[in-house]
Amino acid sequence: MLAAQLPSPQGSLDPHLRGYILLITIPVAFLEATAQQLEPFKPPVVMGFSGVMRQRTTW
Repeated sequence: MLAAQLPSPQGSLDPHLRGYILLITIPVAFLEATAQQLEPFKPPVVMGFSGVMRQRTTW
């Protein structure tokens, strides 16, 4: 994708900078995709100001 990018007036990207961009972009995209597939964790016991409450499980 970075190789297909049109050159800017400042010139093309340094190959090391391209590698760095990919090194950061790929894991972040993986984490975002994984986070969207997860369901929120609901603990069986919750502590609040009124004391400890037991959550009901709906399995």
